[in-house]
Amino acid sequence: MKNKNLIELLLVESNQSEALIIGDLLDSNESQLYNIYHVSTLHEAINFLSNNSLDIVIVDLFLEDSYGIHTFDNLFKKFPDLPFIVITDIDDDIIGRDAVKRGAQDYLVKSIIDQIILNRAITHSIERKQTEETLRK
Repeated sequence: MKNKNLIELLLVESNQSEALIIGDLLDSNESQLYNIYHVSTLHEAINFLSNNSLDIVIVDLFLEDSYGIHTFDNLFKKFPDLPFIVITDIDDDIIGRDAVKRGAQDYLVKSIIDQIILNRAITHSIERKQTEETLRK
């Protein structure tokens, strides 16, 4: 039986130090438990998601093998039932709105992410996606 208090999360981030920072933010959260998986490329993400059941994906738009909104598009087209949070170094509302219009649940800028913002985005993204699926059915 799956632990309801444990969120299974995939972090798709090519920058190892930024992946560690995000992992530390999640691990330091005392109110929520996370099982964090990390991959560095779009190809690895597709393989991982094809073989594992997760609650949410956090994806950087700029990877070694994919660049820009196409990174999100490629994942979302293959896994539309998963909630996605897009993260990037670029503080650009146009990119953020575009990602959300295309199906992302949220968009976060790395330079302003903290534990509270990240946890809230994850929780709300999962809840919104569940509501969307319920309304769709």
